[in-house]
Amino acid sequence: MVIEISVTDEQYKALAHEIANPQEWLQAIVGSKIHFALERIIKENTDFRPDRVSDTEKLSIVNGLTLKTRATLDAEAKALLEAQILKSESSKEDNS
Repeated sequence: MVIEISVTDEQYKALAHEIANPQEWLQAIVGSKIHFALERIIKENTDFRPDRVSDTEKLSIVNGLTLKTRATLDAEAKALLEAQILKSESSKEDNS
């Protein structure tokens, strides 16, 4: 999968002023995020210790899992919170 981002010439100029190789820097940041996401997913969804599983095995394990996207998880949490607020408000009205 290829993920692309767009920046203006001015934004790139500013980034290149701060970072010697913006492409490598972005790849390193994304790689780090992926590493920690894999660790967390393995820890939360299996009985394996992430530090005892190779990166290749982690990818294979994650491939076999059914995982929700962060957007879906956030939407579900928001809906649950809204339902709890409505229930709480309804309960207050009933007690008035």
